[in-house]
Amino acid sequence: MSLSIEQGRDGRGIQNIRTVADVINNCNLGCHYCHPNFGWTGETLPIPQVEELFQASEDKGIFEVTLSGGEITMHPDFSRILEATHMLDKTTMTFVTNATKITPNVVSEIRNSNVGRVCVSVDGPDAQTHNRRRGNNFDTVMKGLQDLQETDKPITVISVAHADNYSHLLDLSELLASKGLADQHHMCAPSFFPPYT
Repeated sequence: MSLSIEQGRDGRGIQNIRTVADVINNCNLGCHYCHPNFGWTGETLPIPQVEELFQASEDKGIFEVTLSGGEITMHPDFSRILEATHMLDKTTMTFVTNATKITPNVVSEIRNSNVGRVCVSVDGPDAQTHNRRRGNNFDTVMKGLQDLQETDKPITVISVAHADNYSHLLDLSELLASKGLADQHHMCAPSFFPPYT
């Protein structure tokens, strides 16, 4: 099966700026706003399809491919995904991680890849704020974020704004800037948010 990019009315195609693909339906965390009702089913996008996605993006001049999940570093072929980034020339590959599974080997593989940017999910400047919706992992995430500096790749921190952390997100921006942990800090609303009492 070959991938095709949606065609416009004139048949010349639509200039997509960014393509997002979930390459794994599995995660080691249970964040409250991430697939809370369905659970993780464990499927992964096979390497040939990842390579097809990269090639289609190159062929169509897409600026960026963002790979996410689930937790992408849990993909059994994560190393091969990073190797496949060398297929890309015009297109930049970005991936999203929770940074809890960053090892020296992962750092080395990212550094040697053609990844353009690493995005890390952090929801607060301290354990109390971050852990409220993401589980007890703030220290691990911050250690992973620190280790990712060794990849020499640009780092973007992504924060999901919600009732428990919105008043602390500027403090997180200041922390990231003062410690040189991120080039950018993006804030977004949750795509799904269950009711809380």
